Amino acid sequence: MADIVHIYRASVPANTESYIDWVECEGFYAPTHYIYNKNRSIDFAAISGSVTASNPATTVVVVGDCYPFPSCQCSYDPLPPTTTTTTLGVVNFTLTPYCTGSGINGTGTINVNTFSGGSGVYQSIAIGSTAGNAFAATPINLSGAASYEFTALSNGTYHVILRDSLGAYTTKNTIVDCINTTSTTSTSTTSTSTSTSTSTSTSTSTSTSTSTSTSTSTSTSTTAAPAQFSLGYDVSNFFTACVDYGVSPTTVYSTTGTTLGVGEFLYSNSSLSTVAPDGYYSDGTNWWRVRFGAGYIAETGSCTTTTSTTSTTSTSTSTTSTSTSTTSTSTTLAPISFNLGYDVSVGWQACYSATSVYYRAAGEILENGTYIYTDSILSTPPADGYYSNGANYWEVIDGELTSETPCPTTSTTSTTSTSTSTTSTSTSTSTSTSTSTSSTTSTTTEPPTTTTSTSTSTSTTEPPTSTTTSTSSTTSTTTEPLPPGETSTTTTSTTEPPTTTTSTSTSTSTSTTTEPLPLGETSTTTTSTTEPPTTTTSTSTSTTTTTTTEAPQCAYDGLTIVCDSTTTTTTTEPSTTTTTTEAPNTATLDWSFSETGGAVGTMDLYVNGSIIETRISTSNGTYTVYEGDTINVELSINQCTGGGSTYSNVYTSGIISEADCTNNGSATLFTANYTVVSGDIGNTLYLDTFATCDGACV
Repeated sequence: MADIVHIYRASVPANTESYIDWVECEGFYAPTHYIYNKNRSIDFAAISGSVTASNPATTVVVVGDCYPFPSCQCSYDPLPPTTTTTTLGVVNFTLTPYCTGSGINGTGTINVNTFSGGSGVYQSIAIGSTAGNAFAATPINLSGAASYEFTALSNGTYHVILRDSLGAYTTKNTIVDCINTTSTTSTSTTSTSTSTSTSTSTSTSTSTSTSTSTSTSTSTSTTAAPAQFSLGYDVSNFFTACVDYGVSPTTVYSTTGTTLGVGEFLYSNSSLSTVAPDGYYSDGTNWWRVRFGAGYIAETGSCTTTTSTTSTTSTSTSTTSTSTSTTSTSTTLAPISFNLGYDVSVGWQACYSATSVYYRAAGEILENGTYIYTDSILSTPPADGYYSNGANYWEVIDGELTSETPCPTTSTTSTTSTSTSTTSTSTSTSTSTSTSTSSTTSTTTEPPTTTTSTSTSTSTTEPPTSTTTSTSSTTSTTTEPLPPGETSTTTTSTTEPPTTTTSTSTSTSTSTTTEPLPLGETSTTTTSTTEPPTTTTSTSTSTTTTTTTEAPQCAYDGLTIVCDSTTTTTTTEPSTTTTTTEAPNTATLDWSFSETGGAVGTMDLYVNGSIIETRISTSNGTYTVYEGDTINVELSINQCTGGGSTYSNVYTSGIISEADCTNNGSATLFTANYTVVSGDIGNTLYLDTFATCDGACV
């Protein structure tokens, strides 16, 4: 049963972000899409049940429906109802090559016949030297024909593509070889003649001669066998394929004369009807990667081996005998170990996770398509999820790196805060006077007693951890009264606990001494202030100071008045956090492809000359580009045949604006390049492409 496909809308609330993943109608995983406060929603077509979001706050709703693969046409409006569901067979046909006329090079013919499968109505056919060339070639309208012939073909391999009325297609290939013709002529000649002469005498003369002429001509035509290769194989690792070549090689096939390289096709059987499975193939020296389920060689590289060869030649004294011995040693480079962070569901969090050791084959680098393992023999892939080397992160599926994305970069600077509190000052003064009946008068003045207490407290908080430091100092000054004429004694005692390196301590000790003098003389007051050294001082960006002075509290016991006054000063300096975000160095390419009016088209999106997206139905997406990258697109559309809409239009808008139009025929557009400039960095570049059937050129 075909997969159910919908148009989905994923959105997030304000000041929220999420990463969205899904499987497209064609069965491929779409690149991860990032939605955030500036771009909070995205519409896309996806197979039902395949949509995932990294943030649970993400809302995903169905806003439209699509026909299943291979149509994949979507609409926000309800699709026409169907009462029955019919699963169509694969488009199929037969290729019959042969030679005409003299049978020399250039007389080849390929007869395409026995059409079957698909919708049953076959729209067009095309031919090319590769499958890609056939796909891009201008289609030939079949107009209901059930077969077609390509004539006057030179020797070589040809790929033929047949499309039905729904756009489904199949590509097959065959070989034209009209030079391997052998002619054999055999001639034998026998001449026979008989003559008899008889006379009446007894003498008889007889002469006999026989002549026979026979001519035989035999013509034999031989078709060359397909190319055959014995190669090592592994589904996911080129290193294992290189080793497997010397242990258990596999036989694969290709068309006659094929040299292994990117763009060629491999098959599992000599009739070239079954494509080779995806994976890595190697002849022990080089490797080739087959992808896309089509036997297509997409990548190649070296097995990265170092070979040391020692050759020894010995020659005997006899001039007719020579013995040669050769010893060859091959050393294979060991796998490479490296560290990656991991997160099971959120890509960017892997950039900051604790790392573990992983392995990859020698010669490979961390990029899309590379396989990683948890062991040095490269046999166990890691768990699916997101992995990062601190600079980029990838989604890993069955050990393969995909969806490479740069890690976000943030720098944070923190300052400390200081809080200072000073409290408690108390002063007490007592005076007593006594007079007797005699003429002797004695007056005693007691100097005041002063006590000073200072307390300092510091609290420091630095993100992301919290540290509290408390420093306290106590200073006590006591002045004891003495008889008149003598000097008072002042004793000061200060106790301070250890101070941490993040605190600030400031303490001031003030001592006031009043010496008693005889009556009638002026007293002397000495004030001494001592400030201890200040430790490390931290600075904050803002300061709040609160000073509170309580009303004096006085008591009188008939002889002495004692007043206590408390002043409290509190200084709060909050922490300051500075966050520096690096300027962006990329731009986002937002692309779309739309088919309307019954158009059957193809879109190839190029970045730096390489195809990054190929679409045959309405779809859209984004791609990260850098300054200096070049962007262009190739569009094609089959002939439009529906009613009055016979004009085939292909055009673009956004950063590239070009168009092409053909009436009663196909149209192709290969645009000029757009180069990403410095002003594009940090912005979104829009490129919209269209294929439409209309009543006129758009």
